[in-house]
Amino acid sequence: MLKIKWSTKSLEFGTLKEQFKQGNCPIHIPFLGQGRQKTMVKFETFWGEDAITTLNNYADFNEERIFKISDNQIRMDLAALDPRLKPHTLRKVFTQTMKRSLSTLLTNRGQADASGLSDAIVEYWCTPPETLLLKNNYVDSIGTSKINDGVLTDLGEYSSITKTYARHYDGEMIYISPYFASTLALTPNHEIRSIKTVKCSFRHNKVCSPNCYEKTKIKYCKKPWTSYKPDWIPAEKLTLNDLVLLRIPIEVNNVKTLRISDLVKGTFVKNNCIFMAENRYGRIANNPNAQNLQNNIHLTPDFMRLVGYYLAEGSIGSKNRTLSFSFNTKEEKYAKDVNSILSEMGLTTKTLDRSKEGKDELRVSVNCKPLSLLFKKLFGNKAEKKHIPHLFMSLPDNKVLELLKGLFRGDGSLGRKNRLEFKTTSRNMAYQIWLLLIRLNYIGTVKESSPRESRIQGRAVIGKKAYRVYLTDPKLAFLIFGTSEKTDRRVRKLAYTANNYLCMRLRRIERRHYTGIVCNLRMQNHPSYTTISATVHNCGHSLGKVRAAYNIPSIKTQIEMYREAYPRIKLKVR
Repeated sequence: MLKIKWSTKSLEFGTLKEQFKQGNCPIHIPFLGQGRQKTMVKFETFWGEDAITTLNNYADFNEERIFKISDNQIRMDLAALDPRLKPHTLRKVFTQTMKRSLSTLLTNRGQADASGLSDAIVEYWCTPPETLLLKNNYVDSIGTSKINDGVLTDLGEYSSITKTYARHYDGEMIYISPYFASTLALTPNHEIRSIKTVKCSFRHNKVCSPNCYEKTKIKYCKKPWTSYKPDWIPAEKLTLNDLVLLRIPIEVNNVKTLRISDLVKGTFVKNNCIFMAENRYGRIANNPNAQNLQNNIHLTPDFMRLVGYYLAEGSIGSKNRTLSFSFNTKEEKYAKDVNSILSEMGLTTKTLDRSKEGKDELRVSVNCKPLSLLFKKLFGNKAEKKHIPHLFMSLPDNKVLELLKGLFRGDGSLGRKNRLEFKTTSRNMAYQIWLLLIRLNYIGTVKESSPRESRIQGRAVIGKKAYRVYLTDPKLAFLIFGTSEKTDRRVRKLAYTANNYLCMRLRRIERRHYTGIVCNLRMQNHPSYTTISATVHNCGHSLGKVRAAYNIPSIKTQIEMYREAYPRIKLKVR
């Protein structure tokens, strides 16, 4: 607990020994206790004139540590005072002491009262561990997040996690349910990116929004929604008329080519064609298809559509030799599309119609190991493990649209009133598709369905948990399936995109009692992270934020003020 060393360094003034030699008063100390993270004491303080005088009388300047006190001695001294005292109670003592000292300072200045400051300091913003985050390449819960994981922030970029927090919480929890997104649980003081709206002046009990103006075209509307600005609002202060915001990634990289030799191991290039390396018999694996496969693959719209077909209907055979695409016999035009794309790449394909075997399957396959290994590395193999890599998530809109075409034509469906639906067992891919649709200004919803038992050819089969991405949009239905085009898109009343945000109305706000673990994160470049429901702030008030709110000088400024008022005291430091 008191393992303070002479080498303990202050970023502003150097090590403790250097400060003592310079005759500084007070001495700045970044105090960090020992032990578990949960009970560790961590704060900044400084020693004044009395403390320095005591050091002159009792400290040993020849030793590495300032105080020769062990944790066992602290436990014995605490037990002598009160058997109920434990070392971790010192953390509470330090916290309460700092609150009282700072409260007294503010009260004397007439800027705040002690109760208000106490509430500001002890705020901790958290969310349950099962909350899902939008990470780089995948979706994962905050409870299993690790340091250096990339998470989408309010800047529209992916930033690394620098620290994770977990604590026990017993109190009220706010459950926010936006339209087109999942329910988000937050502690009452957790700030969320949102907008306070105003009521419409012309329509009773309506909220002013660009969707309202687009539908009504009221001539005398002053468009107050144009002055909306995103803000950080505590969850307990939200109402059903407010908008919660989800940040849309802004990164766009127009990558034009991929080199297979850079991504697939065990290959070599000859005459700009890709080959597998020598096999166990010492011979080069001369695949006739591989001889025609160029090492540089151009990311054309046709290739992007092929990637979508693979993510929906593709698979890789044994020993990674065969790349296959399975369609229904009614989807012959899509099978021909795959054949055409592979032929343009210089590959020979094989089409197998299994309708004669009593199966409604039309399989297109190509025997090319380098291409199979490339698809396996970039997009995964099994259905529940497939995903869209970050490189393809950040491509321009025209290429992303072709990727979505292949996905919806493979595993998608078109229902009544141009309702589009895509079903997959991969949670990562479901939310990636949802995010890509939002980026193209097509607002959809992701729903999770429980495993069900079904029968296939008389056999009882228990399915897996599935995720459905669905939306209704005539224009997108025309672009993907070639349906009759309708120029008038559906005007959404409950959500819209603006300034790289998805702005959503709230369906429901509930308050429930919660007892359990809650988590939080510290990010590297920006104090925020994005869940699958909204973008939220990442931590509670620090003393630095309280100082800024109440105009309290920083530690460095306080030390300089102290030095002007008191003379320097020299220590017996060798």
